[in-house]
Amino acid sequence: ANIEAAYGSGDDDPSDFRLTALGGGEDFVYDEVIENFILRNSLVNKQYAKISLMQALSKRLLVMAAAIYQRPTETFISPYTKKTTDTYGVEFDTQLNYTLTKSLTYIFKAGIVAADDDWMDSDPFKIVNRLVYEF
Repeated sequence: ANIEAAYGSGDDDPSDFRLTALGGGEDFVYDEVIENFILRNSLVNKQYAKISLMQALSKRLLVMAAAIYQRPTETFISPYTKKTTDTYGVEFDTQLNYTLTKSLTYIFKAGIVAADDDWMDSDPFKIVNRLVYEF
């Protein structure tokens, strides 16, 4: 299990960004939705807590799952709903890696955000199928 947390100041001074992390990984759906909005506005207005688990079910099959709660450090007006928001919501991610041969792996990823209604009207999701050949 990995546990990860981060804090971004949310103000106009990017030099006071603070980050603490144990473990690693990627916020699969949030990277596409929240990060694009935050970075476009040059603010690091985010704090989050993430827990992830990884288990090899066989020599060929690896399964991963994660849950991430994210919120802005400072409340802001959502560009989607025009409401003041104090949380982004919760993201759930899964990933399966299946080794087909020594150098070929199939990867399936899926993630969904249970977005806060004040931040976004929909629950964005993402699905990725990938075939990786290593040489």
